Amino acid sequence: MLEGKQGYPVQKAMEILVGVGECFDAERMIPVNSAHLLYSLNSLGKGGLLFFQETAAQGGRFAIHTDTNPSSFDPCLQRDFGISEQFAQEQMVLCNMMVNMGAYLSDTCTPYLIGHVPLMHQHIAWNESSAVVFANSVLGVRTNREGGPSTFAAAITGRVPEYMATTLPKIVWQS
Repeated sequence: MLEGKQGYPVQKAMEILVGVGECFDAERMIPVNSAHLLYSLNSLGKGGLLFFQETAAQGGRFAIHTDTNPSSFDPCLQRDFGISEQFAQEQMVLCNMMVNMGAYLSDTCTPYLIGHVPLMHQHIAWNESSAVVFANSVLGVRTNREGGPSTFAAAITGRVPEYMATTLPKIVWQS
């Protein structure tokens, strides 16, 4: 992946993940089964949006189940909240781009409440802080608290650096 044999989007995503892994002294990459992705224009900023657009334009696709945190606004209430037409259009372009890359626009902070419940001991790449706590402590899966770019990269590669989340003790359920 890092050598670019699977294309530019995968190579760029792996470069991001290697950088994150180096920051945490990770020794290897591990597979993940899903990604819960931030895609709000308010949170991405212009740089994040340009990166997402470039990746999509180069043929980037999500390799694993990918769903989304809420977008910047509810389109049904755009006018009620004074959201400009330009901003609304930019968010809709981003929404369409995510769908074209293979994401499910769940627009929720709690993907486990709408049908996506990872299995115990699976590794996932989730971005939403409350979902991370719930996944690790209640569901018994393992996820780091991923940032926006690393979650996006994990969705494309199906990998994350192995660090904190996997060093937690294994949960043993007693009946």
